[in-house]
Amino acid sequence: DTLVADIVADAAFEAQARHCSLLIQQSTPLQVQAEADLLGSAIENVVRNAVNYTRADSTIRIRLDRSEREARLRVADAGPGVDESDLARIFEPYYRTDDARARKSGGSGLGLAIAKRAIERQGGRICAGNVSGGGLEIEIHLPLA
Repeated sequence: DTLVADIVADAAFEAQARHCSLLIQQSTPLQVQAEADLLGSAIENVVRNAVNYTRADSTIRIRLDRSEREARLRVADAGPGVDESDLARIFEPYYRTDDARARKSGGSGLGLAIAKRAIERQGGRICAGNVSGGGLEIEIHLPLA
């Protein structure tokens, strides 16, 4: 949870420049079984992806919670979302949706692929889905310490 707060603080300047905000919601402190550098890289890539695609004057919601055996981090942006046909591919290296290429938002298409690899190397999983009303939510699941 401290790691997430530090990453969000680092991304806040870029978010502010894009006229959006970041909000962390957490019910309880969490400790996971993970290498800090790998986990930090994964979370940073997911948060920066959200900042890059969210609409101005909106909020990116970052929620941390837990089940009996795992911690869950959800990052929901207020961007255009992703076509259902593209959802399965957004974690592939160099893959960018047609909308991402048309917007010329920058990026290499590697951020989410790096995040997926880092999370899976630590026994976790990552998935994505569209948010009702627009936007994309990425979930990271990791074993609790």
